[in-house]
Amino acid sequence: MRAVDQQGREDVARRACCTGTVKAPISSILTRTNCTNQVQAAVPAQEAALLD
Repeated sequence: MRAVDQQGREDVARRACCTGTVKAPISSILTRTNCTNQVQAAVPAQEAALLD
């Protein structure tokens, strides 16, 4: 999981936004999808072809 966290932080830094800017929308997605983490939310998104 550490590599995923590091990649995520690098992505945020590259896009010049802070962690707080990303945290609210991610929390909202997790709440609406009844998921406890981003991986759980990514699986249905991938199956629905919402991810590149």
